[in-house]
Amino acid sequence: MKLDTLYVYIHLANQGWIPCGVLTHLDSGRSSSSAFAYSKKYLSNSNRICIDPHQIPLSENEKSTEEGFSIFNGLRDSSPDAWGRYVMGKKFPSTALGELHYLAATNPDRIGALAYGPNPEDGPKKWTPDGWIDYDMKYLDLSTNTQGIDDLLKEDKDTEAYKNVTEFASGSGGARPKSNVIWGGELHLAKFSISTDPYNIPALEYATMSLARDCGIDIPDIDLGRALDRDVFLIKRFDRDKNLAPSHFASGLTLTNIHENEFNRYQYRELCDAIVTHSSNFEEDLKKLYRRVAFNIMVNNNDDHLRNYGFLYDSNQKWRLSPHYDVVPAQNTTGGSCALSLSLEGGKEASKNNIVKSCSMFRLTTGEAKDIFEEMQEIVTKTWKEKLLSTGLNKETVESFALSFLEK
Repeated sequence: MKLDTLYVYIHLANQGWIPCGVLTHLDSGRSSSSAFAYSKKYLSNSNRICIDPHQIPLSENEKSTEEGFSIFNGLRDSSPDAWGRYVMGKKFPSTALGELHYLAATNPDRIGALAYGPNPEDGPKKWTPDGWIDYDMKYLDLSTNTQGIDDLLKEDKDTEAYKNVTEFASGSGGARPKSNVIWGGELHLAKFSISTDPYNIPALEYATMSLARDCGIDIPDIDLGRALDRDVFLIKRFDRDKNLAPSHFASGLTLTNIHENEFNRYQYRELCDAIVTHSSNFEEDLKKLYRRVAFNIMVNNNDDHLRNYGFLYDSNQKWRLSPHYDVVPAQNTTGGSCALSLSLEGGKEASKNNIVKSCSMFRLTTGEAKDIFEEMQEIVTKTWKEKLLSTGLNKETVESFALSFLEK
């Protein structure tokens, strides 16, 4: 079923879901493009929010995607990534899915405060090959999710868990299995292991994020659950309030206006410049970013791409750096220097020398940058092993990460 037009809805405080514009898409393979126009009524709303300050600024004029962009970054942020698209392909095996299908067929628990529908009158809906339907959100428990993910990967299509996971799987980003769950009465993103994992990735991420918090990094509330004798990493949704009302989210890609296939050509400087331009408190956010990059270096997290930096809308078309997320060490088996995804002044080398030398882009002096790094490094060096062991990771796995946590 062809889908080339969507009405875009946005959730505004005290107003709920309101239509904000219309998106059209021309599917032409590598030459695919989109156009978007805000509605005049939305532009007259005193609480209006710009979805994408670079590609679709607040204007009565229709905007088209730049060359090479199939869809606007600010809308792509609300679309599923590899795992969500994999699940959607299993759910609709006979349908050729395009960018608008991925946007429209996703559950309302997607990241941020956007939703989609077939018209501007009836509110957000969910697309299916048989037509548009009302949202029917259901949060599965950890065991059902774990079993359903196993069944999905084995293509065991006749189980109830398989059917539930394909129907209610998360539309959040990333390549690994995940789902939204109610945990402790609040919405959390649950991240699961799979049978081919070489070690307990949920426990490793929980331990590393706990270590980040000890280093003064702002992270969401986290927990480590258990289902079918396997650990599940749980991270509280920072883009939802206690009533599940969504907050508007933009990725680092959106605020830097960089194509997702080209992020590794760029430096952290582009992200710093975006913070200076778009943050309502850029000096504080630059310091927060410095700590995050320093921590990535200390734990050998080389997945520091621009989708793994996020921003939450503040006010007056300004943004704040979101809590940190997706920090998992990569094993360093050689003891050689490690590399970041984004470059610093001295390239991608993950080292104290490189980030301290890059201090000016974070608006820090050399002395300030060095002091922050050394303070954090002391915490990591002294506590990383105990932190990993405390999650139940076995000694062999912990020792295999020793070179990743060496002083840089």
